[in-house]
Amino acid sequence: METLLWTVVRFPNGNWSYGGRMDDPDYERCEKWSIEAESAQAAVKKAQSRRRRDQAHVRAVASVSLEFDLSVRISSNALTLRADDTYNLVQQHVAEILILDDRDRDRKIGELLFDVVDVAAMMDVGIDPVEALNDTDVDAYMAGKAIYEPDSFTLRSYVLDQVEPLDPAHDRFLHLRELFIEPAWRGRKFGLAALHIVLQRYSRGCDFAVLCASPIRAEVVSEADRRRQQAALRDLYARAGFKRLGNSLYMVQDLYRYSSQAFPFSAESPVPEQEAVETATL
Repeated sequence: METLLWTVVRFPNGNWSYGGRMDDPDYERCEKWSIEAESAQAAVKKAQSRRRRDQAHVRAVASVSLEFDLSVRISSNALTLRADDTYNLVQQHVAEILILDDRDRDRKIGELLFDVVDVAAMMDVGIDPVEALNDTDVDAYMAGKAIYEPDSFTLRSYVLDQVEPLDPAHDRFLHLRELFIEPAWRGRKFGLAALHIVLQRYSRGCDFAVLCASPIRAEVVSEADRRRQQAALRDLYARAGFKRLGNSLYMVQDLYRYSSQAFPFSAESPVPEQEAVETATL
């Protein structure tokens, strides 16, 4: 039986359906998946399984010393950038950062936004990565310009220098878009622990991760403050294994090496002052 690509949705009331397009207005408030399967029923079962997996609480590894249990819950939105819906070139994900409160209930204290960019699929359809990312949004476009040579699938030399031995014809990469921790919960390693969980558990098949070490939300009011906080972010992510790309704001992490790492900050390791450090474009 032929395998087809199905749109599967879950409505806020818990009902499941399938068919149509991901951008159907009727699905505006739904959770959505794009699933390859031989039948609609099989596609719904796959989506239900994926939802259970994505919503399972992934506890921080034992080497993370935190005052609360921390977990992340992932939701996703596949952005299809081709008219016939054959390829999902960019998948956007939202990781809710949760802690257990004193009543054993989940409490959201922040979120981490990230994209999985399928470069191999872009090559199949002949769309260069920067062009495809430009169709996503300006943050993804700027990240693409920072890591790719113009009008090509070739990574810039300073990327290859930091993640060698990486085949220039890589398959996927992770774009870490934004990390936000509520002000009352900053300075306690929660943002770094959530980043660690995402890199450990949700980056399979990706060759490297890229982020922009610059704060974006309204707390930064002057250029001097912005530059100070950019420097603090660079230091923070460097200690977590990210490497700066030339003199730019962008940093990369070799995910092949990262997969075997423990949490980069031990219980005794000091964390820089983080008034706005964990409020950042990644």
